[in-house]
Amino acid sequence: MGVKLGKKVWLSGKLISSSAARIGFANATLQYGFGAFEGIRAYETATGKTALFRLREHCRRLKASWNALGMKLPYSLAEIERAVKATVKANRLNEGYIRPLLFLEGLSFNPLQGTPQLMIGCWDWNDFFGGHKGAGLHMTLLPFRRMLGGQRMHNTKISGSYYVSLMARGMAARQGFQDALFSDSKGNVAEGTGDNVFLVKNKALITPPAKEILAGITRESVMEIAKKTGYRVQEKCIRPKDLLHADEAFVTGTAAEIEPIIRVDGHWIGNGKEGPITRALRGRFALIVRGKEPAYRHWLTFLK
Repeated sequence: MGVKLGKKVWLSGKLISSSAARIGFANATLQYGFGAFEGIRAYETATGKTALFRLREHCRRLKASWNALGMKLPYSLAEIERAVKATVKANRLNEGYIRPLLFLEGLSFNPLQGTPQLMIGCWDWNDFFGGHKGAGLHMTLLPFRRMLGGQRMHNTKISGSYYVSLMARGMAARQGFQDALFSDSKGNVAEGTGDNVFLVKNKALITPPAKEILAGITRESVMEIAKKTGYRVQEKCIRPKDLLHADEAFVTGTAAEIEPIIRVDGHWIGNGKEGPITRALRGRFALIVRGKEPAYRHWLTFLK
């Protein structure tokens, strides 16, 4: 899975050529992982306009992640939103993925002596799982957690913590899986490498509680959509055997969107195909992000 960065990036107040965007060796984010990032989706809507999905919520989480590192955000939320929109427009991106990254220039062990910088890039990216979109995922359950720390850190996107996700994805790939699932501190199913997990049992959706996971924005959106559609939604611990005996299972995330899980460590989930509830939610989500559901238009920020 490779990405081709758009021709322009936004760097500390200016749109510049991607090829000219450079960071120095003395960089605390490069050296120590002291940074925060977000992932935001742009969709081409039915009217031909491009819309950003839940832009304000993503910018708020970026701020929360940076604040969790003890740092003050160098821009207002409105300024970041304008910068995201400017980056998408400058790259003429009708549909794709946007990555804001807060990083720290300087190599002092005191982060307050560094200089916070914001960079935003975007690219045309429609398949987080490298050619398996819609086909259903084969996943492996790992016996360790995505990251340590309390809920305050679990609900952040800190750059340095994602080495575990990359390591897990590599472990899964070497064994022939498309992705991996992490366990929580008690051995229950927690989350994917970059996504949240749901199972369906007796027409009810079940997802792990937020206390030990990154409670994703897409996860929250799917829960709301499911409830308003008439499905029961429960947040409770999922034991490995609960997942293996589920009627359906799927993951959610900004990059993943909604993707069915059809097999875990050699065990087929349900009938080994995308289930009807997963399919219905995936179809409804696709309508919403493309502006075809008026009740959810408040989730969309349209580019002028």
